[in-house]
Amino acid sequence: MDAAREHHLSVLDKVEAYMSHNKVPIGLRTNVRAYFRYLWESRRGFEDENVLHRLPMKLRSEVALFLNADIVEKVPLLKGADDACVRDIVLQLKPLVAVPGEEVFVAGEPGDAMYFIQKGVVEITTKTGSSLATLREGSFFGEGALLTTNPRNAGARALDYTDLLVLKRQAFEAVLNRHADFAKQVREIAGQ
Repeated sequence: MDAAREHHLSVLDKVEAYMSHNKVPIGLRTNVRAYFRYLWESRRGFEDENVLHRLPMKLRSEVALFLNADIVEKVPLLKGADDACVRDIVLQLKPLVAVPGEEVFVAGEPGDAMYFIQKGVVEITTKTGSSLATLREGSFFGEGALLTTNPRNAGARALDYTDLLVLKRQAFEAVLNRHADFAKQVREIAGQ
């Protein structure tokens, strides 16, 4: 923990120097510091990707499955996937931190990923910005983008610091190519 804290403080020093050199306004500096404080408080210097990539594939998939299988299994589209397929899917998930007020995506733009909320709050909005729903930890959204290339019919905005897992359509299609039975099931769902 001491080494991780020292590394974090070193990064903060570099960020502070950069902002000072470039005369970044105080309000924006405060937001940048808050982001780094959130990262430290929520992760204590650990980055999942760096830790997992150091593991052999078998251990990596077991850890990823332990951490994420429950959230993946909530998605109706993914129900019925066998264990090997679920393992493959959780290995494709990429972490993303959204800051308060950040648009995860906007209604009308092409969809290319679905999202799982690990921590935080996301508001789903209409094209005009009106609230449709508020989603919290354990929820998911944007799954239609895995099935079609249609534009998004709603937007998504983080209301708080939000830890998301992202499943890109390209990664999902690669999983489908490796799991023919699951691909058939997904095509049937998409047809409906």
